[in-house]
Amino acid sequence: MIGTNKIRILLIEDDEVDVMAFKRLLKKAEINSKITSFNTPAEAIKHFSTNYNNYDCAFIDYLLPGANGLSVLLSLKEIKDEIPMIVLTSHGDEKIAVEMMKAGAFDYFPKSELSIQKVIDVTGSMQKWLVLNQEKFEIQKKLEEHQRFISKVTNSSPNIIFVYDNIQKKDIYSNRNVFVELGYTESQIEKFGDNMFQKILHEDDRKNLEDFLETLSNSKEDITLELEYRLKDANGDWQWFLDKSSIFRRSPEGEAIELIGTSLNITSRKEVEEELIAAKQMAENAAKIKSDFLSNMSHEIRTPMNAIMGLTEILMDSGFTGQDLENLKTIKLSGDNLIVIINDILDYSKMDAGKVKVQSMPFLLGEQINLIEKSIEKRVAAAKISFIVSLDEGIPLGLIGDPYRLNQVLLNLLSNAVKFTHKGKVELNITIQNKINNDRLMLCFKVIDTGIGIPHDKLDAIFESFTQANLFTTRNYGGTGLGLAISQKLVELMEGSINVESTEGIGSTFTICIPFDIADEKSIKAKPKEKKFNKSIKELKILVVEDQRINQMVIRQIFNKWDNSPQIVSNGLEAINILNEQDFDLVCMDLQMPVCDGFEATRKIRNKLVKVRNHNIPIIALSADALPETKQKVLDAGMNDYITKPPDLEILYRKIIQFF
Repeated sequence: MIGTNKIRILLIEDDEVDVMAFKRLLKKAEINSKITSFNTPAEAIKHFSTNYNNYDCAFIDYLLPGANGLSVLLSLKEIKDEIPMIVLTSHGDEKIAVEMMKAGAFDYFPKSELSIQKVIDVTGSMQKWLVLNQEKFEIQKKLEEHQRFISKVTNSSPNIIFVYDNIQKKDIYSNRNVFVELGYTESQIEKFGDNMFQKILHEDDRKNLEDFLETLSNSKEDITLELEYRLKDANGDWQWFLDKSSIFRRSPEGEAIELIGTSLNITSRKEVEEELIAAKQMAENAAKIKSDFLSNMSHEIRTPMNAIMGLTEILMDSGFTGQDLENLKTIKLSGDNLIVIINDILDYSKMDAGKVKVQSMPFLLGEQINLIEKSIEKRVAAAKISFIVSLDEGIPLGLIGDPYRLNQVLLNLLSNAVKFTHKGKVELNITIQNKINNDRLMLCFKVIDTGIGIPHDKLDAIFESFTQANLFTTRNYGGTGLGLAISQKLVELMEGSINVESTEGIGSTFTICIPFDIADEKSIKAKPKEKKFNKSIKELKILVVEDQRINQMVIRQIFNKWDNSPQIVSNGLEAINILNEQDFDLVCMDLQMPVCDGFEATRKIRNKLVKVRNHNIPIIALSADALPETKQKVLDAGMNDYITKPPDLEILYRKIIQFF
């Protein structure tokens, strides 16, 4: 290599005088060199064939014994073309010079022109040439290594990698043949011709492919687009492919000349997707069937229960005494228990479907505890046990959370405690477990009883669905075995925990810990006191829409107790007709009815699709369907409120008078 090292020169010269002169000239030019000379071409060529890497350049005399400089030059270049070769001659001849330069000589000049400056110029030019050639060699080497790397990557890729000529509309590179992978033989591919891709492309995907190529070609930015399409394989089956493509090369004007992309066979993934879609559809259908079944079950059970509960309450207020009154109370208690069971089943189904959401609202803890005490007092009195409530003094009464779900959990646990306690007491203790920060704390609610207790080996099972401690419990105390499972899920939804400690024959302690944010007690509006039957509805003109004869009889007697005589019709169409003929103050609307149901009738009234005297008349849904989605459908249809059958008469009364 020319530089600070010696220049390694191969000199082919038959005249010893010229050899000596050449060496003296290099020395005078102060060129550090190592010269190996040969006086015959054959000897030089033989030597060079095995030692070509030991030389940086060659000087060749044109007139040699048995050969000329041109033939020697060609022989040396066949062995190694990369080193510069200078031809020297005793006589200048332009024709010979042209031939030598065409053959690849680096330079050609007469010996008479050899001088110190000439040698310096020639060796300097060679140095530059060799440096450039070395750089070219390194670049070429790196390019070849890069190409080998790219080749290995593309060949090992599960994807088909291609470059597409967007002008000629054909692939100009592909690491694998997609048609071979689809099972076609070489003869079949040859028979299809250049248009094979279009011939096996699914008809429904042709327009998508055209739009895909047009969008990509017209894009001014470097974007990557995806396309799914189908190709027919050799067996006649459709195979799905996913292509991801972008612009690889543009013209100076920005036109997309070549596209680069990958293609992957996604048939298996598509099959899985189709199976998942089918499974999802089946699950949705099953969920709908389940929801419809529960809705229908709720309606069918609550409809006769409405009559039983309604007539029982009417009879209890009709002057019965003694054993007759006790019998009515027993009927009422049995009906209440049945409603609890129905509600448990519906609540569990809602949670199982993930349709229960907890709310976050400010509330007064003391107010909720008072409601719980009122709700449990009759059961405590009937059980002839004590009920004790205690709260830590440091508990802020203003909290943020879901008071309704908290009440549901506590009432469930307290009802169980009362049911399984024959003597002694039931306690509700509320304490602060810890303060999470200045605005949030963890409250613990302990429900303690002196009841029958739970066997130790059954403690882990009591929170499972449809499970009670033993068959004795089921037979003697009833219930679905869903209450604790529902309570556990509600507590988890409120980001809390629930656990139990129990000793058989001594009692049980259920502990729930739930985080609450602290609310400003003064900013929470106190709930108005519940209105009792202290406001008359005697003068109100009420329309009841109910298709069941027994329910019509019950609702009439309920309203008669309040000195009101409602107008009753059997379906939504009859309701629309009479609302067009007469003025009413309020409508109690059943939902599931023949001819025209409550939803359809209400929508027509609210949207002014029918002629009635008052399109804004208050409408209360009165339905045996207790599913949460039904309540939302009721509100979406335009009804003002909703109450389930059998109704709590005080709640029904309050919902009526709120509009007046």
